[in-house]
Amino acid sequence: GMTPKTPKPQSLSNGASCSTDAAAPKPHKNSLDYVGDTHLYVIRDMNTGKILKYGESAAGKTQIGESKRARAQVNKLNRQNTDRRFKSDVVRDFESKKAVRKSETKYIETHKKVFGKDSLPLNKNNR
Repeated sequence: GMTPKTPKPQSLSNGASCSTDAAAPKPHKNSLDYVGDTHLYVIRDMNTGKILKYGESAAGKTQIGESKRARAQVNKLNRQNTDRRFKSDVVRDFESKKAVRKSETKYIETHKKVFGKDSLPLNKNNR
């Protein structure tokens, strides 16, 4: 006759999975483990030429080589501040999130040392 299937024994959850690492998905572009094109950018006040922010992105660039992420931020700033204009520049390209993040932190720390701790109003933290 039909014998009921015996339930599979519960595997102990120790965080280990049977799948091999080869099948693991690529780390998300915001992950520090991400390896691929990244870049460091700055946002400037065009009236003063001052750098207001350092940022990093893995979101790619426009056809004319602008940082897509910085471009979106600049557009928003220009909408919100009618009396000032803003622009962005790509400072350097990197091959990984770790490398660009390390560089970003160094730039921010150096900038604040030279121009004062409140000199980057658009950088929320030093990372």
